[in-house]
Amino acid sequence: VYKITARGEFATGFLPFCCKILIANGFIIKLTDLRENVVTFIKDPEYLKKLGDDVLADHQLSSVMSAINYTVMGMPFPRGVLDIATNGGKTHISAKIIELASANRVIFTVHKESLVAQTVENYLKIFPNDVSYVLSTTQMPPKARIVVCMYKTLSNRVKTSERWMNWFLASEMLIVDECHRARGAELSS
Repeated sequence: VYKITARGEFATGFLPFCCKILIANGFIIKLTDLRENVVTFIKDPEYLKKLGDDVLADHQLSSVMSAINYTVMGMPFPRGVLDIATNGGKTHISAKIIELASANRVIFTVHKESLVAQTVENYLKIFPNDVSYVLSTTQMPPKARIVVCMYKTLSNRVKTSERWMNWFLASEMLIVDECHRARGAELSS
């Protein structure tokens, strides 16, 4: 594959797929991880099941563990898609992943403004001093560790402002709610 992104970069989301295909065709692969500031996760069994005053359900804990323990060729590669029914606890799952992560900034994107308010309200119960949001009227990038915004708003900010682009690039984790609704162009600015 010569070019995958518009900028001619390899999109790392394709890494697991490419490794699987290459190995299936007899290639021997050795990956060297040159990433800096890789997010790590607390994995203490006693701590994993609790979220504030709540306890995660077994399916929620299983989802958290799948996301934070995912590897490609033995290299930590935390990512995943949570395909869980409405009221299945995706907010709790994402909150637990955020709580366990060493990330200095987490951006949580949604597809409509009412979900910004709803997510902020839920996250503030768990992270009372660590949550902010971006709306269409927001001028300056927030300083909070966890920032909730619409992906269209984030995309517009990043495309039109170097300050916002630098803020975004300094973020260490991106969570996309309802990812099937986000267009790739909005997420790959």
